[in-house]
Amino acid sequence: RFQSVRNRVRLLIRELVRQRHEEEVEEATEQLQTAFGVVPNDVNEALAWLQERQDQQSEWAAKRAERLRNIEELFAQQFSDVKRVVELAQITPYETAELGRRYIESLLPGFHVGWFGKAEKTAQERQTRLHEFVSQLIEHAEKNLFWPVRSAVRGFLQEHAEWLEFADVELDGLEMTISEEMVAAEVKSGALVSAEYGYQFVRDVVSAIRRQMTARVQAVFDDFRRRAMDVESAKAVPDEDESVTIQAEVKALEEWMDVHRRIETEVEDWMSLWTPEEEVVSP
Repeated sequence: RFQSVRNRVRLLIRELVRQRHEEEVEEATEQLQTAFGVVPNDVNEALAWLQERQDQQSEWAAKRAERLRNIEELFAQQFSDVKRVVELAQITPYETAELGRRYIESLLPGFHVGWFGKAEKTAQERQTRLHEFVSQLIEHAEKNLFWPVRSAVRGFLQEHAEWLEFADVELDGLEMTISEEMVAAEVKSGALVSAEYGYQFVRDVVSAIRRQMTARVQAVFDDFRRRAMDVESAKAVPDEDESVTIQAEVKALEEWMDVHRRIETEVEDWMSLWTPEEEVVSP
């Protein structure tokens, strides 16, 4: 008898609470009807529907994560390969290195050319030596560094042209100019006290060129990787319309369940305040 009374009280309270939330219930039900064409019998059935759709979304998310992970690994390996090309490029063979050493020699204290007008002649000789060094440096860099790097990067990008909006790969980002100003800037004036500094200077110039080229390769790869990820992210969802539909269904289910859960919570709050006569203890 007591349980029967309690159940009737619960039904009455639930009906009153539902009336208070009537607009919310109607709105949530209408959204669910629009999304599914039907309404679940209860929260448990709605939960099953929601789980099914969330599983689908999780599957898509897993596929997307796998695709993006594969892209990261692919680009990391390719960048490592191209960086190796940069590091191994021989751009200062002995003759070229000697030209660099001779340029540094012209900067050492005590170096001069001639006796009459030696300041002008000395400056001219320094400029000539710098020009000769840079000219050979450019020749070897183009042949042994720039061309191999552009070829390797272009081959990789064209191999994966499905990630590009165009078939021909533009590699303007890999263009690099070796200027006399750039080379001269590598001179460390404090080191111009040793005749051995010339070879270190050549190594410093080579390192600067390699750093700049590596940075350019990284920038090109970063841009291309972003494009690839956009394309592969879209592929992870079989059909855009299906994805939008499931998102709408999940949203409708969550809102419908939220309304009904709030109603049940309010019902339980009211039930906790109710004390049947059988539970009243007389003093």
